Amino acid sequence: MTGALFAIGINPDHFVAHGFEARFASDVIADVITEPIIRRVPTYGAGP
Repeated sequence: MTGALFAIGINPDHFVAHGFEARFASDVIADVITEPIIRRVPTYGAGP
């Protein structure tokens, strides 16, 4: 399907260490996906 949106949550500690960064880059080069927009958001707020 072309034009579909996709969202995924990845632990930032695993993004590079487990190959997500490299896979996304190779998929962009292969024209499988467009360049992803990466947003880092806090998962947990400050506790009491």
